[in-house]
Amino acid sequence: MGNICKGEARQSDPEIELAPRVAQQQQAPANVQLVPEPDAPPEASRGTNDRRTRHDPTPNTQQPRKQCRSYAKGYCEKGDSCRFLHERLKNVDKEERSKVLLHGLSFMFATPDTPLPQDDKRTLDSLREFRGAWVEFGPGATTFQVALPSDFSAIRIDNLPAGCSTRNIKDMLWRAGLNISRCDVYINNPKKRTAMIRSWHLPFPKEACRKLCARTSGLEVVSIPPPLPVKSNLRQVDCRQVRCTWYRSSREINLIFGTPQAAGRLHRSYPAGLTVRGYQVGVLAPVLRANHAGDACWVVKLTGLPESVRDQDIVGLIPKRYWSFQIQVKYLAYTDDAGTESTFVRSMLDEFGPFEEWEVSGMSDGGEIKAQAVFLEESQARNAAAVLDGKRLPFSKSRRLIAEVVTSVRFDVLYRVYVAVQDQIDARKRSWEEQNIQFTDSPPRGCSLTLYLKGSDRESMARAKQELDLILSGDVMRYNGKNIWHSSFSDCREADEGFKTIEEEMGIVVILDAWLSQLQVFGAEGRQEQVAEALDRFVKDKVSSLHFIPLDQENGLELRGDLERGLQELRSKLGKDKVGFDESSRSIVIHGSKNDFVKAKQIMARGQPGSLRDRLMQEQDCEICLCEAEDPVMTSCKHVYCAHCFVNMCYAAAEQPGETGIICEGDSGECGHVFEFFEIRDLLPSETFEDVLQESFTTFVQTHQEKFRYCPTPDCTQVYRVASQTEEPPPTYTCNSCLACICTGCHAAHPSLTCAEHQDQTSGGLQALNTLKKKLGIQDCPRCTTSLEKTAGCDHVTCQGCNTHICWICMAKFDHGDACYQHLMGVHRGGDFD
Repeated sequence: MGNICKGEARQSDPEIELAPRVAQQQQAPANVQLVPEPDAPPEASRGTNDRRTRHDPTPNTQQPRKQCRSYAKGYCEKGDSCRFLHERLKNVDKEERSKVLLHGLSFMFATPDTPLPQDDKRTLDSLREFRGAWVEFGPGATTFQVALPSDFSAIRIDNLPAGCSTRNIKDMLWRAGLNISRCDVYINNPKKRTAMIRSWHLPFPKEACRKLCARTSGLEVVSIPPPLPVKSNLRQVDCRQVRCTWYRSSREINLIFGTPQAAGRLHRSYPAGLTVRGYQVGVLAPVLRANHAGDACWVVKLTGLPESVRDQDIVGLIPKRYWSFQIQVKYLAYTDDAGTESTFVRSMLDEFGPFEEWEVSGMSDGGEIKAQAVFLEESQARNAAAVLDGKRLPFSKSRRLIAEVVTSVRFDVLYRVYVAVQDQIDARKRSWEEQNIQFTDSPPRGCSLTLYLKGSDRESMARAKQELDLILSGDVMRYNGKNIWHSSFSDCREADEGFKTIEEEMGIVVILDAWLSQLQVFGAEGRQEQVAEALDRFVKDKVSSLHFIPLDQENGLELRGDLERGLQELRSKLGKDKVGFDESSRSIVIHGSKNDFVKAKQIMARGQPGSLRDRLMQEQDCEICLCEAEDPVMTSCKHVYCAHCFVNMCYAAAEQPGETGIICEGDSGECGHVFEFFEIRDLLPSETFEDVLQESFTTFVQTHQEKFRYCPTPDCTQVYRVASQTEEPPPTYTCNSCLACICTGCHAAHPSLTCAEHQDQTSGGLQALNTLKKKLGIQDCPRCTTSLEKTAGCDHVTCQGCNTHICWICMAKFDHGDACYQHLMGVHRGGDFD
């Protein structure tokens, strides 16, 4: 196994400042210049980091320069030419919190139990994972920002100097000339001196391998798949490995018989072939030939024999009753060793780009040889496999190379969940093995472990991945058509204690998803109804100690601010664990005795006048249906809606393209107040709220076809980013769901070919298809190229792919239906329109 990114020491290397402020607890490498610690005096730090003052012996009487804000954050693109001071502030912690910036989105590298600052928590609350993308929502539940796993690249650095912090590593990257303006550093294991760096810059791994190893000896830099955020439902898919297979030269031996009966008896006795020195040898059917004398003979050919076989080996294997034959041995024309052959194969792969690993396995005197190469980029691996598969080997005229891309899918799972579903996984292992799919599990690390699926056939791998995904997603527990849930489960630690008895009795694992207000159960295959009944009984027993105070009572609480203050007051008087809030019923929940419930109502009765009930009484007509509001909902702009009218309004607004999103329709549509994200969340039931967000994102993708597209595989809903016109060649996209490989430029699969070459090859088929479409009256959407057929109705057509309004006569596109109708009337004098 080799690693081309491993730096080698050179005697002539100059001394290099690896990272400013590297901690000096242990000895650093010889070619690394140590500089003062972060909390050293400003004078010492300035002398080290500011080259303009380093060699000036005269005292500086000028006004002190200001601190560089970019450098204080960990980087400055201007480097030493910056006119501001590169000095770390004393009030900055030595270790930054490791978090990932996804186009402005904060994803923490920390464990799920790590407490988050309030700002980060609110940002995470507005993030969702839809259709293979991470989406941040803004006011009006509009799609604010979108990030995809394919937007990132990552490397792993081994053999770092002892004591390196995240800031030290960023400084090292910056000094090597790498773009670190949008990268994140995570120290995997300080004892092993290993760090992971994720970057928005896709060429980052290639540049890092070249520049870091050239500057600093001893570092090992390896390109890795970008890690996913905590609690992500996506899987790491790696398609950078190419598996090469070829067969060594083998002997052939002819057994010559004088009669067809004798030859036939031998062939029928070994239908599956012979085993010679551990190798499977084929026994072919008899063939009529003529010997040297011109007499007829029947030849049984033995194929696939190792080169070390001798005549006596064959004679010793075949019983004496079949010995009425002559042996004719065909000698090898080529007898190079397996190591030389593997070197030839590696040189063939080298033409497609550098690779970080090369491993040869299965070398022997004969038979099959396998080798694996891991490229730095997926496109290099796919091009190599497409070109080399079936190519004649340079050291043999008769043998060809088998090259295929190996897809590896990684699943991170809790260890206790894996134990619960292990029987389900074991039941499918045999089926996967029959499809040449390898399943492996790593040793547990802490409370989790990693599972892998590896295979070369995309469709088989996609099915296996779907099966394993289904097992690892568990069962959402529902009873009488509703999710089994209670607001008190938001305190996961308390709820987990209550579920332990059920888990032990039924041999299951229960995971609480407070975000979606649902219970996920693992290991309940075939017993879902029984488990649901047990959980429902547990919830009912818990409810007996709960008391609800709906907010439509005269309790003196305002909609937002007073509600939070009221909850704080109740918790201070009754205890933090006794007071909760149920979003679905908009009720305050008291966990305790009846006396606690009475005391809570007394506290609330002393609140300020002007309760929510009073406001609803003052303005109780719904702004949508103009009737008396049923289950009234009041917004922050003081307008009232029926609960179901408000839900329908949110759905309708989410389906309409625009930048405002969900706005208030109060005052006959004149209000126009854009609801904040968290206000919409508070006013809608949790399941409805998630559906509205999904609808909003769907509308966003449909109206931004120049930036995002859906995977073309039928029934696949994953989204990918369209390549910009300046990207050449366009990057390929591997779908996280169906594992299809797609060119993000022309939206087709064509490994080893450019978009133009692929179009030339398929132009004949495209021409025939276009002719047929024209004959059938089918036209393509001018925005997303979805094929459309109009069987009846007017010439105003709406594309279901991107929600674009189209004039069927001239295929002009519009954002709104009214504009399309005006076009039909003004340009086509009405056309066919109803």
